Amino acid sequence: MTKTIKLLALPVVLALAGAACGGEEKQVLVPAAEVAPRTTPLQAVEAIAQQRCDHEATCNAIGPSGKFVSTEQCLQAMRADASKELSGNDCIDGVADRTLNACLGEISARTCGGLSGSFDELKVHRACRTSSICLG
Repeated sequence: MTKTIKLLALPVVLALAGAACGGEEKQVLVPAAEVAPRTTPLQAVEAIAQQRCDHEATCNAIGPSGKFVSTEQCLQAMRADASKELSGNDCIDGVADRTLNACLGEISARTCGGLSGSFDELKVHRACRTSSICLG
């Protein structure tokens, strides 16, 4: 009978020993895209250009008497400006969504009549500078 108890207890002892030897659980690495949701620099350029032109339209700067004859002309100028800022190796890992959203918010909060359009650069918006917006 003692032999039967020992045989039944053996799996329990082995399971406890195995759990004790395991120590720590192995960590699963999470892809960076899940840690910091991001967008490509090209997508960021497009979003920034669109936001800036939406702001220009709100300020009546697009049209025959505005800085830009058309929305397309505005978009071309804004894309060129944003591309200068976000091109190159500084933004190779993309743009964090949260910093892009901060940039877009800063653009929309800007008052009309200040620096705007093709006469200023994207650097006027602090949240949109490469150092603020790019992940790497």
